[in-house]
This record gives sequence, C-alpha cells and structure tokens, in this order.
Amino acid sequence: MGLNFPEGQQDRPAKIIATKFASFDDGQQTIYIVNGDSDAGWVNISNLSISHACVSTASRLLMIFHCGATSHTNTEDCGCNFRFYNSTDSHHIGVGYDNSNRLRTTATSNYVQDHEGPYRTVGFSGSYVWHPNSTASKTYTLQGNAGDASTNTNGMHINRSHNYTGSSASGGSARWLSTAITTFTIHELMDAA
Repeated sequence: MGLNFPEGQQDRPAKIIATKFASFDDGQQTIYIVNGDSDAGWVNISNLSISHACVSTASRLLMIFHCGATSHTNTEDCGCNFRFYNSTDSHHIGVGYDNSNRLRTTATSNYVQDHEGPYRTVGFSGSYVWHPNSTASKTYTLQGNAGDASTNTNGMHINRSHNYTGSSASGGSARWLSTAITTFTIHELMDAA
C-alpha cells in the first residue's frame, strides 16, 4: 500500500489477513447472449462467487482471476469479455473507462478470426485492488459476456474450445483440444503497521 507524503509516495508493507478461493473446471458452460454488447448481457460464471466480510473499513481486496475460454465461432459476432462484479450492491469492479457504447471489462478479446478460432482455448487473466469501505458481507463474482452476439446460437465457451466434443482421444489431432480451469481468488489486505 502506498501513502502520499510531501517527499512523494512512500510504500508501507501490507499483509494478507484472509484468502478465499473458488474454481470451476467443468467445460460445459456456454454463454449464449443476444445483444451481449450491453450491461444486460453479463452472466455469472458457474461456481465463481465468493462472499466475504472485511475485518476493517480500511481493508482492501486484491481480486485475481484466470479463465480459459474461446468464442463460439469465427464467422459471427462474438468474443470473450470478463469483469469482476459485486452482486450484493449490483455494480462492476475494476473495468475500463466509460466510452459510450463500448463494453467496460476487466479483460477482453476481440472476435476470434481465421479457421483456428473454434479450436483454440485462450487464457484470460485480470486483477484489481478494491476498497469496499465496509465490514458487511458482500458477494463477488466473475462474469462473462460474449460481446456483440448477433443470435442466441453465438457466444463463448468456458474452459474448452468450440470444437471440443468431450470424447476421449489417445493421440491424433483431437488430443490437443485440451480443457482448462477457471479460478477466482480474493485476498484481504491491511497495512502491516
């Protein structure tokens, strides 16, 4: 944590006083959204909600996520967008600036292009230090949005590529259609002094 003094910012050590973790390793969640390029298009990613009450109003929360995902198709309007969300107070956390008609995200990709799009799983990561300024219990989650999905058959897949079928393969080209895991971690931080 940094404090501003006349001599400039001075760093003070911070300590982690609590850690909470959630993960999702199933590959079956697919987010299909019509008109996903709006706040109404955000969907909670399965099993990635964490409830936490800070011990002090001075505490900060270090929020970290990693997600493997891919867009549903390389020929239609869809991508992969992620953000932190405080579902208790109904507001997003740690997103980009407000630019009129653009999605505000923590991490994002444009549309996946070319023929390899449906076959690859891309790793997305994001972090943000949040000051809840409260000791009340709040629920935080990771949300996904497929972007400007033009129909409800376009979207994004979590933890797998589009062409992953779930069938076993020993060697051959199907073996590299690997699966991924999505994780969400919250550390509560306080000044060590």
